[in-house]
Amino acid sequence: MEKNRPQEASAVLCAELAEVQAQRCLARRKRFGRSRLDRYREPLLALRAVGASYADLQLWLRMKCRVRVAESTVRRRLLRWQHD
Repeated sequence: MEKNRPQEASAVLCAELAEVQAQRCLARRKRFGRSRLDRYREPLLALRAVGASYADLQLWLRMKCRVRVAESTVRRRLLRWQHD
């Protein structure tokens, strides 16, 4: 009977571990959806190719597309597109 106790304890620990891992999976941060800049990908890449700075692109988005984003957002999105 004493030989079964370590196996029972192990089974209980495995069940608890599975419960903890399931909870961590639920709590894990979700990925964000599409960016507001995705619809302007082609013009942004074209403007950048002809020498526009990230600040220029930010201002262009605000003036022409009525999209207000930070310069760092534009930079991050363009760098992601270049790596894809």
